[in-house]
Amino acid sequence: MKTRLATTKSVLPALMLGLLPVGAAESLEIEQQQAVSSSQQLALVLEQNRIPAERVGALRNVFQSTRALAATEQVEFLRAMAAISTSKNEDVRLRTNAIWAMSEIAMLLRQQSGLSDADILRECGFLLEAAADGEENSKVRRMCIKALGDLGVGQGIPIITSILGDESNVDNPDLARSAAISLAILAPDQALGPVSNLLAKTSDPAVFGSAAYALGALRKPEAVAILARNRMRLGDNLSVDNAIEASASVVFDLLENPGRPNVGDAIDATRSMWRQEYKERYTPALLNILENETLELALRQRALTRLVEDAGQLDLPERKRRAALILAQVGEEEVFGEQISQLRAMQNATPLPVVKAQAGEE
Repeated sequence: MKTRLATTKSVLPALMLGLLPVGAAESLEIEQQQAVSSSQQLALVLEQNRIPAERVGALRNVFQSTRALAATEQVEFLRAMAAISTSKNEDVRLRTNAIWAMSEIAMLLRQQSGLSDADILRECGFLLEAAADGEENSKVRRMCIKALGDLGVGQGIPIITSILGDESNVDNPDLARSAAISLAILAPDQALGPVSNLLAKTSDPAVFGSAAYALGALRKPEAVAILARNRMRLGDNLSVDNAIEASASVVFDLLENPGRPNVGDAIDATRSMWRQEYKERYTPALLNILENETLELALRQRALTRLVEDAGQLDLPERKRRAALILAQVGEEEVFGEQISQLRAMQNATPLPVVKAQAGEE
């Protein structure tokens, strides 16, 4: 990289002539130092005789200053990172960091300089080949798959779909996690099947969490249904809870329009919605479902079950009020006998007596 700013000595005469305010001069000096530093750091990154950790540190230092560089210098940095990324002789950690930096710079160039999709494909096209290469290091492939999603490279959709379709990858966190999330970004209409299959089959908690996140990002009724059905499969309800909360608008839409498919799963999905503002919205919807005798009995039963569960979590005065409200909706329908008994027990509950300490007791 060439320093694109004047030297400090050239700045001072301009300051003395009143052409630059003091702040501008200081800013130019800082930019000059950053540019020189970036050039030196990049040279360090490219020195193959340096230890990998030192080169990685230098790479990250260069990246931190890239916004201050001219577009041509940013492109130069991008190409340097691409060269490192494609070399199988380089250290894996250095390569994965180079792919990350290259992807970030490409997105910056798109935003600031109007780098086109065709330009990105030309500069970063090796990502497709590396992502599909079964002989490539899995961590390098992971970063390439992630970069394809981040950069919106639609040509990667068949490759990523193939990776998710390979049953040998369901417990491979390097490939499956990035593939699930990138496919949800690149092809949300095609991602439901492959990512749902991954969520249902993986035994790896990290893969399960990423698949749940990807399904939540789809914001589709079918995705909510899959999430609700697999909520406790690996004992990791938190990943599913977060994904369902990301799809809260979908859940509410289903509950408030109960004639549509997947409403039963939406009812179950409310177990993942812990926030008070969510409860204040879904509780009236559940009561409406319970009261609507035109709906299937099984659907009303699921709504009542959730209402009873939530009521049981309230403090005693509010629990008694909520039980009375639900009982008013249920009436005396015999099919709800078990839940009616639970609600009456809540309604009739009394506070435990306070036991006073005897004299001499602590």
